[in-house]
Order: sequence, then structure tokens, then C-alpha cells
Amino acid sequence: GVLHCSIPFLTGERLHLTVPPPTGLPALPHGSSVTSVCRLLGSEGLNVLLAAVLTECKILIHSDEIANLAMVAEVITALIYPFVWSLPYLPVLPEPMIEFVE
Repeated sequence: GVLHCSIPFLTGERLHLTVPPPTGLPALPHGSSVTSVCRLLGSEGLNVLLAAVLTECKILIHSDEIANLAMVAEVITALIYPFVWSLPYLPVLPEPMIEFVE
């Protein structure tokens, strides 16, 4: 749910706080995907990617296997909970649209 909170000494928009669902934290992508991402990236790669995501760096992930690429993107966006990725997010970009990256 969303908790609406007004702080009298601050002006501007209301502060919106999100609380986890009563059943607990949101589910991660299907079971073994987190383990698979850890194996694909290694501990250092996973830490670097999480740090880049949390500091809102521009990130380009590429892979010969689209399934791995999408899995890494989805797991990373799930692992940053309670934060959400607010910048453009294109998990798979078709080759004809590659000029958007430049």
C-alpha cells in the first residue's frame, strides 16, 4: 500500500512512502534466476552492477543470449527493492534501434 504523509514544515508535494505487502517482500523473479545471475556475473560483477544501478549510472548490458540478458535486468531491478528504477529501461533493444544507445 501507499502511506500518505504530510510534514507541516516542508512545502511542496506530499511525501509518498511505500510499505511492503502484508505477506512480506515482493517475490523475486522465478527461483533459480537469482542464483543464475550470481553465477553469470560473479560476486564482483554483481556488486559493480548493483552499485551502478543504485547510483543511477547509465548502464548497457549486452549478451549473445537474450534470455540471460533479460534475466539479469529483471533480477537487478528486483534486488534494488524498495527502490525502483526511474530512468528509461529497455530490457531488450532490437539491433535496428541501436542508435538510441549513442
